[in-house]
Amino acid sequence: MSDRTAPRIFSAEYYARMRELEGGAWWNAGMRDIAEALLSIAALPRQGILVDAGCGSGQTMSWFLSANQGWRAWGGDVATEGVRAANESRLTVSAADVMHLPLRDEL
Repeated sequence: MSDRTAPRIFSAEYYARMRELEGGAWWNAGMRDIAEALLSIAALPRQGILVDAGCGSGQTMSWFLSANQGWRAWGGDVATEGVRAANESRLTVSAADVMHLPLRDEL
């Protein structure tokens, strides 16, 4: 158990801690392994567009794009600090409500 105090949810510190955890925690690594196995069954095309609704700091987008070089991605999240964190990683993200995504039918 860590003596570290948990940051307030949706703060800059929260997203910094989430990026830290998502980058090295065993649970996140296991979930990426499971997602990779499921995506390999899906036989994705070489190119496409990933839409990550509720992208947080963009860690899933980064992971996906690193494994799928021909793909583009857009993410949206209601938390401005999450969007800011994802933008710092040079990801294409917007402040957006998943019930009202700012996307055209064809990107």
